[in-house]
Parts: sequence; C-alpha cells; structure tokens
Amino acid sequence: MFEECSVNGKFAQSGLKNGTDKMEMHRYYHYYPQYVERYRNIKNFAMLEIGILFYSSINTWLEYLPECYVYGTDIVPKESYGKFKSLICDQSNINHLENVVKSVDSEHKVYFILDDGIHIPEYQIFSFNYLFEHLLQPGGCFIIEDIETSYWKRGQLLDYVPNYGYRHKNSAIEKFKNLVEEVNYLYLSDDAKVEQNILTKDFSENVKKMISSISFGQNCIIVMKKTEEEMTRNRDDYFYKTNL
Repeated sequence: MFEECSVNGKFAQSGLKNGTDKMEMHRYYHYYPQYVERYRNIKNFAMLEIGILFYSSINTWLEYLPECYVYGTDIVPKESYGKFKSLICDQSNINHLENVVKSVDSEHKVYFILDDGIHIPEYQIFSFNYLFEHLLQPGGCFIIEDIETSYWKRGQLLDYVPNYGYRHKNSAIEKFKNLVEEVNYLYLSDDAKVEQNILTKDFSENVKKMISSISFGQNCIIVMKKTEEEMTRNRDDYFYKTNL
C-alpha cells in the first residue's frame, strides 16, 4: 500500500497520463488508494464525482478502477460514454441533488463520492449533507477536495467572491472540525451534547449518526460512513457516564 500511495503507484501513474491536476498539483495519490482500494472487488461498485470539466479525472477513475461504473456531475451538459454517465447538477440545488440520487441505476452501489465541484465551503457542506445520507452506501467514503478555499480571503469562484480565512466560522475546515466530536458522541456529557448540537447545526442528525471517521489530508477532507454493523451501536448508553 505504501508503494500504491506514491507517485509510482497505479493511481498516480494513471492520473499523470490522463492529465488530471489531482497528481502533480495536489498529490492526492498519497491518500486516495488507501481508501478506495477496498471497494475494487465489490459487485456493482459505482462512484460519483462532482465536477467533470475536461474528463481527465473521469478517465483516470475508469482506468484505475476498470470494474467501477462512474457517475459525474457538472453544471453544463457533458458527454456520457462507456462506463461513465454524465448528469447535470448544481450542487447548491437540492432538487438537482435529489435527481442525481434518482438517476443512479438501482443495481449500482455507490461506495465512493468525490466532491471536486465549485469549492465554495457552504456548497461543499450542503451537498455532503444530502449525498452522504441518501446516496453513499454503508461503509462508503466521501472525499471533499480543494478545501484550500476555506482559507481564501479574496479571489473568485465563478461569480462567487470567497471571504473566509484561518479559523473563519463558515469555513468547511471549521465545520468539519466541529463534526469530529460526533465520532465520540457517546462520551460527551449532557451539557457538551447541547453545545455540540449547536456547533453542528449545518449537518442533519442522521448524517451525524452515520459518521465512522473523519480524516484531514492536505487540501482534502475524508469522511467514512459507518457500516451497517457500526450503525447498530448505541450512541447514548455509556457505561462510565457518571465520570463525565
């Protein structure tokens, strides 16, 4: 796995060949294989990438995961081909997100969702909140790319002018840092749970209960969804509750 998470790995080499900026610029190959390889042999495995642009990332996934069916979304029409299906979606529009879920073939199991869309923190959180619950399979992985925009104080993202910065309350970084406590919600005192619910009001209760782990990599956030077995664990019945 160490070799696969290097520039010499199959994922990195495929990405370099197809010209995606996921390799030379962002070096996501340090992270993605260790999360995605586990799904390779799952029957009817499918993935969704938000943001298509020039197809370089799509072609990388098709080559790296030849058994996977790839769905991609963009705000403008894109061509579908082979094991790739293009869908029109504005990730800030709930109706569009609902349509994406409905458009996925019932036989396909989406275990991997990758957000490489508009990169606006509010929209990253909005689309995560819906797709994590309604599309991602138990045990699946959701990765949000290009969280660098949470540090931007100026610039432009299409018609949107970012105004965030280090520890800004509306940055995706800060929102997901608050969400980390949900992983250990069982061990929070009643007062802490009240505060936690306020800090994580941007996320649905269902989503918070479904999170297995959250990891932060350079320019990405990686959230694992609980397996069906993990979801059977009680979040409130702590044996040592009197110690809190």
